[in-house]
Formats: sequence, C-alpha cells, structure tokens
Amino acid sequence: MSIIKLFSRNPSNSQKASPETGIDFCTGSLLTKILLFSIPVIITNVLQLLFNATAMVIVGQFNGDQALAAVGSTSSLVSLIVSIFNGVSVGAGVIAANYYGARNKDAVSETVHTSIIMSVFLGILLLFIGQFFSRQILVLMNSPADVIDLSALYLRCYFYCMPAFMVYNFGSALVRASGDSKHPLYYLTFCGLVNVLLSFLFVGAFHLSVAGAGLATVISQYISALLIINRLRKDQGCFRLTWKNLYFSSRYGYEIFKVGVPIGLRSVAMPVSNVLIQSSVNSFGAVVIAGNSAAVSLENMIYAVLESIQQTLITVTGQNYGAGKNGRIIHAFHICMIYVSIAALFLGITVNIYSIPLLHFYTSGEKALAVGVLRLRLVNLPYILCGFMEVVGAVLSGTGHSLPPMIISVIGVSGLRILWVLTVFRVHPVLESLYLSYPISWGVTFIGQYICFRILWKKIVKKN
Repeated sequence: MSIIKLFSRNPSNSQKASPETGIDFCTGSLLTKILLFSIPVIITNVLQLLFNATAMVIVGQFNGDQALAAVGSTSSLVSLIVSIFNGVSVGAGVIAANYYGARNKDAVSETVHTSIIMSVFLGILLLFIGQFFSRQILVLMNSPADVIDLSALYLRCYFYCMPAFMVYNFGSALVRASGDSKHPLYYLTFCGLVNVLLSFLFVGAFHLSVAGAGLATVISQYISALLIINRLRKDQGCFRLTWKNLYFSSRYGYEIFKVGVPIGLRSVAMPVSNVLIQSSVNSFGAVVIAGNSAAVSLENMIYAVLESIQQTLITVTGQNYGAGKNGRIIHAFHICMIYVSIAALFLGITVNIYSIPLLHFYTSGEKALAVGVLRLRLVNLPYILCGFMEVVGAVLSGTGHSLPPMIISVIGVSGLRILWVLTVFRVHPVLESLYLSYPISWGVTFIGQYICFRILWKKIVKKN
C-alpha cells in the first residue's frame, strides 16, 4: 500500500452486526454494570502499579537507596511527559464510545484505524524526546549529582518503550469503549509478570541495576502492544482493525484531538506541579527522595482505584451521550461519587494504619521511613477530594466537553501548587508545608469543577 493511500483513502467500512463482547451501558442496571466493568479496570491499574512498584523494590533491595532514588526521581517527569499523549488516547475512547452508543458502526471503525496510526506517531515522537532531552530535564529538576547519571540512564531506557506504550493505551481505550474491560486486564497481568521476572533476572542475577529495570519494562511493553493489536484484529464487529483499512482520517483525528488534548492537559496539571514538588523534595537529598518515592508508589495505588472509576464513568457517559440518554448519565455520576467515596476512605485509612510494614517493602532506612509515613498521613487521608474532582471531570469529558475541566484543573491543581511552592513553602521550607498543597488543591479544584458542571449540564442536555 502506498503512503498516499495509507493517509488519504476513505473506504466504506460497513460492519455486520456481531455478538456483543462488552457491556452495553445504554440499557439495564447501571449500579451492577458499572461495578462489573470497573472491577477489571481497577485490578488492571492496580496491578500495573504493583508491577512497577515491584520493579522499584527489586532495584532498591539489590542496589540500595541510591538506585531507588534514581528510579523514583524520574516518576513525576515520566508522568508529565506521557500524560498529555495518554489523554489523547482517552479522547479516542470517548469518540469511539459516542459513536458506539449512537450505533454508527462506520464512524467507530474509522475512529479505530485513525487512533492506531496516531498512537504510533505519538509514540515515536516521545521516543526521540526522551533520548535527546532526558538529562537536560533532570538537571532543571535539581536531580542530585550522585543519582543523576543513573536517573538519565533509566529514563532513556524507559522511553524506548514509548511507541508500544502509546499503541497499548490507545488500543485499551478503544477496547474499553466497546464495554470490554477484561482483555486489557488479561494482557496487563501477563506482561506485568513478564516485567517482574525480567527485573529479577536483569537486576538480581545479571546486576544491571536501573538499566536492567528499564530493559524489562521495554520488553514487557512491546508484548502488551502486540496483544492489544491482536485483540482488535480479532474483533468481529465495528472495532475490528484491518491492515487494508488502516488510514488517517482528518475528521476523526480532529475529533480525537479536540476531546483528548484537553483531557491530556488536565492530566498534566498534577504531574506539572508534581515535577516542581519533586524538585523541592530533591533538595533534601537522596534519603528523603527514597522515602518520598516509596510513599508516592503507595499513593498511586489509591489513585489507580479512583482513576479506574473515572475511566469507567467516561465510557458510561460516552455511550449514553451517543445514545441521547442524559438521565442515565446523571445516575451513573451519582453511583460513581458513592464508589469513589467508599474506595478513598477505606484505602486511605488502611494504608495509613499499615504504613510502616508497607514502606518496608521499599526501604529499611529509618529516615526514609519517617518521610514516607509523613507523606502518607498528610496526603492519603484526604484523597476523597481527588476522587470527587476526577468524577466530575469524567462526566464532562465523556460528553466531549473536556476543555472547561482542563482549564479549571490547570488553575486549581497546577497553578495553586506552583503558587504554594513559591510562597508558603519558601517561607516554611519543610516537608509538611509541601505536602499540604495536595489536599488543598484537590478541594479547590473539585469546587470549581462542580460549579462548572452545574452551569454546563443544561446546555449539554439541550444540545444532545
């Protein structure tokens, strides 16, 4: 196939009706269906973090706090760089879910093929960014001199997997848009186990330190990309990926970017401020970085659960918005608010009760443990505010109105935290004042997004 055909052909993609493999959120009990869909998403996201945390544990146990700090100090930067592109993949899922709910099979098919091409190019772009600018960015983040070489090495290794990472994320978003949350779980579980086993082999047996952890991640990510592509290739309905129909549609590409870029920028709001906060943490030295990184890894488990409920609500909203069922969207919103409340309170309290044993998996240093306990106490318990913030943003994003929550998040999360670091933390340069910026920014952002939701909802209903 010529390059011109690849990007310009507009074939007819009429799909025959096929047996449903996913959940149709436009009919039936939302309480049950949301729970059934969200549980595999939760397990998927938590397992991904557990596998990543296991890799950190392996690095820390075999190579000490310095190697752990080298890996941990890159986490905020990685999140910052990939979040905006990952948000575009969520946009692809929203557009696919809208058309799927409207039963427009041709539009779903064109969205699928456009998304896959987009994911490959974005992944290659990220690969080059990581290879050429990793060390320079770490220098700007005040990465300590004793870990910056290891951090740069790990970061370059990690960015080799970006094409596969993007293909998997776009593919997973499309599969979930069809109501199928189980296959991404199966693939992630398998590839996560591969990652852990290879980490043990490369770091523990071959003594490759952080390079070994990076190499294990690269191999497992490319396996996951192949599996999700195979899932789309075998789909018997409108989500089927066929090489002969692989083309980029400017119309659907625009729709994906229109919804996805604001979602990505909203996701970036927290990593942007976290990079600044990480830079402030870095100024306290490698031991504090290690304790902070261990606590962040545990916090990410809680956020993964809340984010899973958010991702579920985006799919539910997307399908029902396409079907014109606005009442079911509000019902789903109330259900997800209840679910995030239960999850955030239970997990936040539990992690704080068992903070010492959990942190011991990462490090045994007394000062590092004290730092981890302090962060968990001040950041974990009020995580319910973060859950509320994410749920409100999910409803607006699922209807294609992702720009307003993005603006509010950038101001309320990123802007407020940056202002906090430049004012409050500068006056009181201690970890306690740094960590308090998290719950305060969540609360302010939630209030802003809820007011925005109340204002926009009537317009959304009228338009739909």
